[in-house]
Amino acid sequence: MIRPSVAAPGVPMYRWYPSFVKALITRWHQRSLNVNSWNAFPSDRFPSVAVVGNAGYLRDIGQGDRIDNHDLVIRMNNFQIRGFEAQVGSRVDLFLTTFFTDIQYDRPELRAAKYLVASVPNNFRKHRRQHVHHRHAEQIVNGLQAMRRTDVYVPEWQLFRDWIQKLGGFPSTGLMAIVFALESLDCEQIYLTGFSFFQGAAHYFPDQPSSARNHNFLREQQCLQTLLAPHVASGKVTMDPVMRELLEFPTAVPPTDHGISWNKGADTLADGGCTLKIPCPERVSTRVSRDANALID
Repeated sequence: MIRPSVAAPGVPMYRWYPSFVKALITRWHQRSLNVNSWNAFPSDRFPSVAVVGNAGYLRDIGQGDRIDNHDLVIRMNNFQIRGFEAQVGSRVDLFLTTFFTDIQYDRPELRAAKYLVASVPNNFRKHRRQHVHHRHAEQIVNGLQAMRRTDVYVPEWQLFRDWIQKLGGFPSTGLMAIVFALESLDCEQIYLTGFSFFQGAAHYFPDQPSSARNHNFLREQQCLQTLLAPHVASGKVTMDPVMRELLEFPTAVPPTDHGISWNKGADTLADGGCTLKIPCPERVSTRVSRDANALID
């Protein structure tokens, strides 16, 4: 007899259970959880939002205070704070994640996250033809249990499917974080930083293996350019200059962009009190290589 009171990953022979049985077990566990739609997120509380990726170039920018000054700070997956406070800040108000098995749930930083948001839908079965190769509902349950939390916000299945169709592959966590900030938060300012499309070091912390096989790299970059363009033009969305260059937005920055400017005469980037040592724009490739691992992680 199957005992649904046992956590799914701990059930002997669980992997051999039929799909409908796994779905029943997961649904039983979710009875004690609050799995809400992105649309139900309390979006009117945060005038300014910082969405912080994990790109390697962040360790060369001292913008910790700037990130922490936002009303809501979003971080994702296996981000790290300890030892990188000067570069990426110390706050984490919202943790957005895939809930995949490689996520480290025992980090002290996660205790401070008031909100948990999934980048994947609450599907109980796999849909391989639609590039959905996991029962995300099961992983969400396992993640919440590991963190001893009960509340999470998930994207609607149709929204997720729409992005799969646009991209021709599985949307990355970073892309979904940006979509969440734009479409589910009623905010005035969004600051994006730490997205390099895996050009250079993948992470600012000691590197970890990253799988990009389910992503359409070039298409994701193109869709993100289109998605952000009107918001960048209006001044609602600003970003660090590295990301701006990679997305081919003009380097001439309006006053609403917090005073970020290039120091043309040197290999540095000036941003108020922080400096980034990178090549000046004349020597920075403004196109994401078709052969590179252009993935938002």
